[in-house]
Parts: sequence; C-alpha cells; structure tokens
Amino acid sequence: MKENNKDLLEIIQRCGLDESEAKVYLALLTLGNGTIHQAAKEAGINRTSSYAVIERLKTKGLISNIKKVGKTYLSPVKPQVFLQIQKDNCANLEKHIDDLNYLLAIARKSPGVRFYEGKE
Repeated sequence: MKENNKDLLEIIQRCGLDESEAKVYLALLTLGNGTIHQAAKEAGINRTSSYAVIERLKTKGLISNIKKVGKTYLSPVKPQVFLQIQKDNCANLEKHIDDLNYLLAIARKSPGVRFYEGKE
C-alpha cells in the first residue's frame, strides 16, 4: 500500500470504518468499480472474509452493486457522499445530545464503589 494511501486509510478509519472496511472502500475508489475478487485483491484481504466487509459497507451506504453481463460489480460512493453521510450521522447525534447527557447525569448520581491499588 502506498504511503499516501496509508494516511487515507487512517483518516477513513477515524470516520467509523474498521481497517478492512477502509481498505475495501479505498480499493474500490482505486478501481472505480470491480468484482468482489478484484476488491479483495486490491485491498489485500482474504476474499472469503471480504463478503462480510462488503455487506457492512453496503449497510453503511458506502458501496452498491452493479450488474453487468451476468457479473456483480461493486461501486463505491463518491467521497463527497461519504462525507455527507458522516455529517448526517453527526447531526443525528447532535439532535440526541441532551438524551445522552441525561444518561450520563443519571449514571453519575448513582452510588458506586471505587477500588484503588498501591500503597495507601
């Protein structure tokens, strides 16, 4: 994997993809579109495990299927669409921030026990 792609891989992983998902997404961007075999080979992952990775990427809306001449090809969404999906996810989180803070406040009010190790 090229040095530049390693940086991109890291950036994509920070957006919520695991390493395999990020590798497959980058591989498909590099290929434009390709078969599962091509995507797995370009990503450097096992073809049999790539099926689960591809299903997760489909669920996240980052790739789609294209049928051509009896074969199924995978196509990645444009990086701008990936960015918009991330923004939408953050906006949804922002809508529920009060609910999340409420849960945290309840957890902090409940009594707890802390254990300390060491001298003292």
